[in-house]
Amino acid sequence: MKRMLVAAVMLSLPLLAAAEDAVVGLGANQNCGDWTKERSLPRGPNGNSGFKELLMVSWIQGYASGMNIAYSNFDSKRMVDFVGFNAIVSWVDTYCKANPFESLFIASTLMVEELRTRQGKR
Repeated sequence: MKRMLVAAVMLSLPLLAAAEDAVVGLGANQNCGDWTKERSLPRGPNGNSGFKELLMVSWIQGYASGMNIAYSNFDSKRMVDFVGFNAIVSWVDTYCKANPFESLFIASTLMVEELRTRQGKR
């Protein structure tokens, strides 16, 4: 199953590159290095994250919701129902540490695909 996911991602990379030109908002102009930098900044007295980090997470959640709507036309695999803030942050942290020059759009797309694959196993 993991090989199928890797193959699907590799085959979709040219499409992702073309789609990246159509993406607007924070995901269009931020990369994983920006994400990691924001995540490393000192927290507020209550452990609150910075405003830009919250904007990035909100963008990713909105993107994932949009992908859910798009995919609902083809199948019933949904992932936003069971993915919260901490799950998103953890996944993107791991990916972005390994891929600092990748765009937030690509990171978000790969997260959505992995979560859809996991949902299919439930």
